Amino acid sequence: MAARSMRLFMASWSAAPALTLALALLWTGAAPFSAPAWAQNPVILGGPLTGEVVLNRDVEVRIGPSENARILRTMKKGAALNALGTPRGTSWTEVAIGGRPIGYVPADSLDPALLAPPPPASPRR
Repeated sequence: MAARSMRLFMASWSAAPALTLALALLWTGAAPFSAPAWAQNPVILGGPLTGEVVLNRDVEVRIGPSENARILRTMKKGAALNALGTPRGTSWTEVAIGGRPIGYVPADSLDPALLAPPPPASPRR
């Protein structure tokens, strides 16, 4: 029985090597393609967020990456910021406005800023 299975496997390998390789990679979890863009979102993956972001709630911006750090200002939900990075070992992200650092906010208070595509051009009459 094992010899027959091996012959079938070898026949399928020579008949469709790309398909067999793809199936083998999928079976082992080493897919040769990337995950969908939404799955690469750092918020979903739990990684540090950088670039254009928006606040998903009202937050207090602090002078350091700590709940005990002095509050510099309060910002409202929906405010656009630049995330500069997350200090190692913290759950805080340094943020900036116009390229100028303003302080730290909890990393889970940030969402990536998604740019909406422009509306389709209306046909001329």
